Amino acid sequence: MKVSAAITAGRAIRPGANYTDDMIMAWLSTLDQDLALQAGEGIETADITLVAGTSLYDIPSGGDWDSIIGLWVDEERVSKLSGMAYGRRGVSRLDGQLSVYPVPTAAGTLRVAQQAVRDAYTDKATDDLFLPAPYSDAYRWYIAGQMYLMDRDTDSSNNMTLMFNTSIEGYWQRKAITGTSDGLVVTNTW
Repeated sequence: MKVSAAITAGRAIRPGANYTDDMIMAWLSTLDQDLALQAGEGIETADITLVAGTSLYDIPSGGDWDSIIGLWVDEERVSKLSGMAYGRRGVSRLDGQLSVYPVPTAAGTLRVAQQAVRDAYTDKATDDLFLPAPYSDAYRWYIAGQMYLMDRDTDSSNNMTLMFNTSIEGYWQRKAITGTSDGLVVTNTW
């Protein structure tokens, strides 16, 4: 489904709502980023050869610290550490590189799993949304729900969120069968 079709469908549920297409595209971009992350879209792994006595390694090309979702040293999962966790076993970022702690005492392998961030939607006529048919019809409920939420109509927003979640339930069931996702549920903050 194209972004423009979703916007039209959402506006049909909530006619007269005064939200720009750019605002709705931003909502859809955020939603689809969350859906893609949960579905495991675009996960790539890279192996880095560890050298005894060396703790700093380049981040695999095409990635950055924020795109790293998993780290393993010699097949053992290790933590992605923040500055507050310095000195704990794992991998942290130091001067734009990966810093392995403790420093390897023998050759080994650091496996890095990365998941790229999706590009934000910029062209409503040509950009395709994440959910495939027949699940893409759910976008209308999401857009209407966001409009109601912005208007502080929490009951209607909750109803639209329920409709959205119900509409994509089959998508997550299909992903669960293939072993690629746990499923994402949208919740309201009210």
